[in-house]
Amino acid sequence: MALQFTSATPIDEAGNPADSHAPDWGGSGTGFSHMRVRERMEEALQSDSGEVIAKIEELVKDESVDVRERLTIARALVDWYALNDQATDCLRLARIATEIGLNNLGPLDEDVLVARNSELYWQATLGKYHNIDKNYRILIRDVEHVLGNHSELAWAVRTNSAMPAKARGDFTKAVSIYRRVVRDMGTCLAEDDSLAMSAQDNLAEALVLADKYDSALKIYRSLHGISKKKWGLQDGRTLRLRGEIARTKFLLGRRKQAMKEWKQTFADCLEVLGAHNPLTLEIHCVLLAASIDMDDSQAVIELSEMLVNDPPEELEGEEIESFRQISESYRQIGAMEGEE
Repeated sequence: MALQFTSATPIDEAGNPADSHAPDWGGSGTGFSHMRVRERMEEALQSDSGEVIAKIEELVKDESVDVRERLTIARALVDWYALNDQATDCLRLARIATEIGLNNLGPLDEDVLVARNSELYWQATLGKYHNIDKNYRILIRDVEHVLGNHSELAWAVRTNSAMPAKARGDFTKAVSIYRRVVRDMGTCLAEDDSLAMSAQDNLAEALVLADKYDSALKIYRSLHGISKKKWGLQDGRTLRLRGEIARTKFLLGRRKQAMKEWKQTFADCLEVLGAHNPLTLEIHCVLLAASIDMDDSQAVIELSEMLVNDPPEELEGEEIESFRQISESYRQIGAMEGEE
């Protein structure tokens, strides 16, 4: 069985998936001050959720409403759709917001720059890459012209611009993009700033994908040290970084050391976060795959049976059955070897 390694999902302190998909819109500072907008929002919230969204979308398209209010409402809708995993609707609303902004405020208005960033983000998320590199270059130029290359929006746009490169396997370009973001952030932010740590994490992931394991390991070790000081040993973010260090060591060929560290990290996740925590489940499955790759029959049986006997809610019936079959196969192999 080939061992597949992917970077762990960004998580919070409890080991739960962090909100990594919603783009940074930036703050418009307008709120819902327009009385007519406020009244219609309150009216919408009294309806069921389907009617709420339909009525709120009417506000976005209502030309009698202040343009910036319409953009603010569109941002809120995109966030709502993102939380409900409706990426297609995210892109649709972001495109509407961009069109409204361009027609009324021009391409260099800060709120419009934010909307353009969101549109490209969701376009990339949905795998719609036509002209996306060109459009990202134009947006980066406009954002840096208006806000400078050390603004949070500039960092967000450049970070998002690596998505198409990673999707087509151009990890060298992704590394180059992330390195520049890390460099620019380093002149403004402390090393333990969450944004700076996230940028370093992105760079380390891209380095792994580009087979630059030594460089990635160095960054992961640094982040782990910072995380221990900032959040503590038992924080989910610190535990995730321990898993990334083990993964990178495994890819470097230091397999025995990596397996030892993975097993300890898994045990700590079980104790601190619980067996059904998303991070624990992810490390559990990666450790199982690594054990198969290492032909560690006893570990394979134990790990697969844990998932069969106490399956987390995230696992589908077919997945549970596959773990049952893995366990049975390895037990049969063990019995046949014992007979010999």
